[in-house]
Amino acid sequence: MAKQELSKAALTRVSWAALIFGVLVILFSALAAAVRQSPGFGWTEVLGGVFLGLLSIVFGYRWRRKARESRW
Repeated sequence: MAKQELSKAALTRVSWAALIFGVLVILFSALAAAVRQSPGFGWTEVLGGVFLGLLSIVFGYRWRRKARESRW
């Protein structure tokens, strides 16, 4: 079975979406830590949000580089 890959344009859109999602998750986690009105939202949730945001940014960056390096 042949491996299906995204087109260059689709990969670029997905990479931008992942980058924007990662930045927004980090911002919301940082703001939630600053506001901290909910007693159930502690440092572990902030750390999880920052980790998820960084992971999304890393994958978005890698996909962006892959889209740029491909020769379609």
